[in-house]
Amino acid sequence: MDAIWTQFRTRLEAALPGCTSRLAPADDASVAQFEFRVGTAFPADFKRYLQLAGGRNDHGPSLPEFGYLSLQSLAEIQADRNMLIFLFRDEPPVNHIQENKLKPRIWDPLWIPFMEFNGTDRLLIDLNPGRNGHFGQVVYDYPGNDWEADSAVRYQSFPKFIEDASDRLRKSLYEIKDGRIVFPDWP
Repeated sequence: MDAIWTQFRTRLEAALPGCTSRLAPADDASVAQFEFRVGTAFPADFKRYLQLAGGRNDHGPSLPEFGYLSLQSLAEIQADRNMLIFLFRDEPPVNHIQENKLKPRIWDPLWIPFMEFNGTDRLLIDLNPGRNGHFGQVVYDYPGNDWEADSAVRYQSFPKFIEDASDRLRKSLYEIKDGRIVFPDWP
């Protein structure tokens, strides 16, 4: 993960100079404590990502955004997850949705958001996949998403997500709009 992240961060900085200056490591104890509170081991690559970039400092421009989704700090991830658990903890499974790659739920406590926009759209790591899914898959959660469709899962793993974004940056398959990196067909 270190090499993948370093390459991604370098390409981010080349695309939008100064955008990575606020990314900072999260301390190992905070990452371990969060993993303990979630109650299951994180995929090693996602855990390493948090250790490398889950902290924040107050220096530099705002964090890079992809379209309108922005990378969250470990504290933001925890707060977003806690809010969603509070809102949806008593919701039963959704009976009219057939389980596929995702569990038929409004929200699952083992979904870990890592990019977010205004409390509605987010990318998350799924630590409780459906019967056809993969532990650690990346899901684009947004109002109206079809949980039964294969397309609800955008990447089979977190490294695939980082590699795709890095590759798009390398190939200049993006635009800069209002200080944001925009991939025309992403997420």
